[in-house]
Amino acid sequence: MRRTAGHTPRLPVIGELRDTEYLNTRSYDMRAEGIHLANQRISDPSALQCEECEFDHVTFEGSGRGSRFTDVIFRNCDFSAAVFDESSFCRCLFESCRLSGTSLVRASFRDVTIRESVMDYANISASSLNSVRMEHCRLTEAAISMCTLKQTVFKECNLSRCELADTKLAGIDLSDCDISGIMVKPSDLKDVTVNRDQAVVFAALLGIHVTD
Repeated sequence: MRRTAGHTPRLPVIGELRDTEYLNTRSYDMRAEGIHLANQRISDPSALQCEECEFDHVTFEGSGRGSRFTDVIFRNCDFSAAVFDESSFCRCLFESCRLSGTSLVRASFRDVTIRESVMDYANISASSLNSVRMEHCRLTEAAISMCTLKQTVFKECNLSRCELADTKLAGIDLSDCDISGIMVKPSDLKDVTVNRDQAVVFAALLGIHVTD
């Protein structure tokens, strides 16, 4: 059955977790499975592979380029200014996380839910978002350009001054989002859903003058 644009992505499937005090990201395999890590700092987790894990109040620093996360829950985690370019997130949940200035260029997101998170200045350019739902997130001045959006939902998000150039918005509903100052090409607006006030903003981009 074909899912609609308002569907909820599949949430992580987590089995029994074992608590760990430290994740050694400098080991050769850099692999974690079935662990719960809390109140820790992970530095330069390059090519980290995590499956069925939960991170709570964990800070990620430096470069995590090429990392792979499958069935992972992030709660109150801080990715600010970290680099996770070319990383993959499958069936992941972000709750109350901070991704300010995080670099996620050419990343892959599939069945990902992001709730109540701050993503100001995040760079998600040239990424694939398939079955992604962002709820009550702040993406002020974030870059979501040259992205592929499929079954993606923005629910009551702040997209002010967000860059969406070269990202097709067909099937995307922005009617309950703040899109003030948004940067988008008129050619990418086909089949986007907006409210009446937003339509006036987009009409200006199309060179249309609206009068009372």
